[in-house]
Amino acid sequence: MIRCCFFVGLALFVVGCATPQYRPPSIKQADIRAEYDRQNAERKEEFRKSLLNRESQVEWLANLSWPLRVAAAIYSEDSQVEPEFGFSTLSIEDLRDEPEPYKKDVYYEVYDLSSPSSRTITFIVDNSPAQRAGLKVGDRIIAVDGKKFKDKKEFGRFVTLDLYLYFGPYIPPKAKRWFPVKTFTVVRDSDTIDIPIRPTRVSKYRVHLTKNKKIAAFANGVSVYISKGMMDFVESDEELQYIIAHELAHNVEQHLEKRKDNAFLAGLIGATLDVFFARYTGIYVGLEGVGIRDGVYMYSKDFERESDYLAMYMLANAGISTSKVADIWRRMSEKDGDSAIYSLTHPSYSERYLSLLSVDREIQEKRRAGLPIRPNKGRKNDSFIKLRPNVIKK
Repeated sequence: MIRCCFFVGLALFVVGCATPQYRPPSIKQADIRAEYDRQNAERKEEFRKSLLNRESQVEWLANLSWPLRVAAAIYSEDSQVEPEFGFSTLSIEDLRDEPEPYKKDVYYEVYDLSSPSSRTITFIVDNSPAQRAGLKVGDRIIAVDGKKFKDKKEFGRFVTLDLYLYFGPYIPPKAKRWFPVKTFTVVRDSDTIDIPIRPTRVSKYRVHLTKNKKIAAFANGVSVYISKGMMDFVESDEELQYIIAHELAHNVEQHLEKRKDNAFLAGLIGATLDVFFARYTGIYVGLEGVGIRDGVYMYSKDFERESDYLAMYMLANAGISTSKVADIWRRMSEKDGDSAIYSLTHPSYSERYLSLLSVDREIQEKRRAGLPIRPNKGRKNDSFIKLRPNVIKK
């Protein structure tokens, strides 16, 4: 009986469905397949060219981010930094879940991925310890400190061995203040070479590219994300590096956590007042929700100003010019108006433009006076800058 009802219902559904009124031309499956293969071949060739010519936006972003991650480490706690060599690797293991078959084919064509117990260098960051030590794209790592590894997990463990301090299973490890040299054994052509490299302290907040075509960038307390739209919008490397530094500053100063704390505290105060009014007046006011909302926005603009300020000093300490980066806010204003949509959380574009010009003058005056290039502490937050004087650049 149930089966009969099911089939009757299915038949009624099919009969009752709306149907197309026009008849487009039918396409043969063979033609569809041929067009798919043609498009796939074009994508494959474009990917091969970008891989061989090192032209990808991901690598551009990594190169621009490197000096800023080094500079951000100056302002960071030990828990916010990590050791970095400045290279990326690939193996057969990494390609098992590659969703694009044409990319897998190109990787096999371009790199030597013949052995599962090796890692092939696919990218080296400009001015990184790996580049200075002489590591090259295409080198195949077969051992770390003389230890051979069987997979990616073991390779990672050998690379980070002796670079962190461990305090127990429930306490996150901290990077050491001084890192020992790690020796990578690589196969280059037919030669086996030992290359010693000492990693550099960098901010642990890595910078990622998103496919979003909107002009956007954000930090989530763990990483930094830059959209493709932002990378297309900027007119110079310095402008993009300012955006990266601004987002790094948000993470270094833990602005997201501070906003959550402010919201919790304001919500708690509101809830307490709700209980008080309900008890003595019988009226529920709803101050908890108001407190949470206002707590999120509390100091939000000041956090943005603080990130802009610290970003300029990160640029200066990384040896990057700060003289033209303010122009990005004029172009933003021309595109969007004066940022009315961000009025609750961000200063206006006009204010940010003038503020960056002012910080640039401050930095130049310190240079002329022979003073250390470090940010000024503010009265609102005396713990603003956590500097180690021995690593501050002049």
